[in-house]
Amino acid sequence: MDGLFDEDSPAGPVRIHDGKDSVTVAVSALAASLGVRVLRAGGSVFVRHGLISPRVSPFTTFLVDPDRISELAVALEADGWQPISTTLVGQLLPPAIRSYQLDRFDSTLNLHGVIPGFFADPADVFELIWEHREVVHLRGVPIHIVDKPTTVLLAAHNRLGGQHAARQNGAHFDYFLAQFRGVLDASDRDALLARAHAVGGECEVRPLLVELDLEPHSPIEPSSGYIRRRLAVRKPAAGDIWLINGLERAGGRKTKFPGVLAATRSMVRLLGARRRAAR
Repeated sequence: MDGLFDEDSPAGPVRIHDGKDSVTVAVSALAASLGVRVLRAGGSVFVRHGLISPRVSPFTTFLVDPDRISELAVALEADGWQPISTTLVGQLLPPAIRSYQLDRFDSTLNLHGVIPGFFADPADVFELIWEHREVVHLRGVPIHIVDKPTTVLLAAHNRLGGQHAARQNGAHFDYFLAQFRGVLDASDRDALLARAHAVGGECEVRPLLVELDLEPHSPIEPSSGYIRRRLAVRKPAAGDIWLINGLERAGGRKTKFPGVLAATRSMVRLLGARRRAAR
């Protein structure tokens, strides 16, 4: 049992849950002091929505207003949080996650301003998720959390860190799917389909929608806002859409002429984006 929503339990949360609760409170309070909107996601929120994670994660996860995530990162580092590398071997795109650790906490903090594979503008994605948020209280601090449809999408997404391993046909997907069938009523399923379409995530979560007997909309192309934030560029170039489709669309899409030359040029821009993300 995660400690976020059972703080009055006489037994008290186990250490890892207590550490995650402490991180949740600290980050939520800091973000509120800056006026930065953040949304708690992850295992504790699963419990809130009648779901149980297949594992106890050492990570405390927040979705962050993409327009303000850098401001929050600066404030965290000023408070002593140390950034840790999230770049994976063979990963070409810049990390889509910012991770931090602080000695007095047992949990690693993960911040997400962009959700890989949700191809609508990340600012619009966050606004939509924020609009449907719920609020709970922990140690006297209001905690904004993602709602049930978003929780389901993120649980099925399974690569917030940018990894391509353990895709939707993995054991975790099967585990969650069995729960989704039990906790999602007809209105929940309708909301889930609408949310997947609104965030541009039909391709990313298509296996989930199909297994729940939902008909996915036609997938959208990556928006200019998505490309701009994902590649850390001011203005998308002609080949960037081929680059994103080839590297990040679920299932992959082979780049064909006339996109090959443009995508090659974008690879040069991508190297610059990775350097900027590493600073």
